[in-house]
Amino acid sequence: MAVSPAHRFGQIIGEVLEAGILPLIRSNRRQLKDFIAQLERAVSRRIESIRILPLHGTACELPSVEAAVTFVKNYEEAGANQPVVGYEIQIRYNNGDRIDGRFAAKEAAIGFLESYRHR
Repeated sequence: MAVSPAHRFGQIIGEVLEAGILPLIRSNRRQLKDFIAQLERAVSRRIESIRILPLHGTACELPSVEAAVTFVKNYEEAGANQPVVGYEIQIRYNNGDRIDGRFAAKEAAIGFLESYRHR
């Protein structure tokens, strides 16, 4: 009795699965489970919030923690009308991941944000 090519192909696939792939899956079950969980988290990751902090004024470099504390305590926040010197951007995801960026130019900050528009 002649065996059809489709039937023989099915037999070959079954033999390959039995001989190679299934034992490999069985012996690496834990790693495969971890991989699938990581893949699921990556695929289902969504942006939860975006935080933008415009940075104003001139940086003040201080020699000690004490000097820095004194500076912050005495810093006059009201009326500090100074130019923007950069932007800090933080993107938070629903899976706990976070991406931080700091940009000197407005155009760079916009480009960074636009790169996440359709993700």
